[in-house]
Amino acid sequence: MSRKQRTDYNAIGKALAPAFVHSYDAAVLKSSFQDWVQPIALINDCLKVLPNDMDLAKERVRHGFVHACSGDPLAT
Repeated sequence: MSRKQRTDYNAIGKALAPAFVHSYDAAVLKSSFQDWVQPIALINDCLKVLPNDMDLAKERVRHGFVHACSGDPLAT
């Protein structure tokens, strides 16, 4: 037997902003490290690289952020 569930539009509204920001986190990391060949671990917005690679990784994140956030993301 199944119960009819109602859509919780309030919960959907509350989740919209965090989901939008999370999508930007993923876009920044993809843009920053798509051609990276050194050891790396990426989990959500957590970045782990070898200590010798950290300066280059931080520079790539800065460039990836500019790339991912330029333009109008809501334009059709």
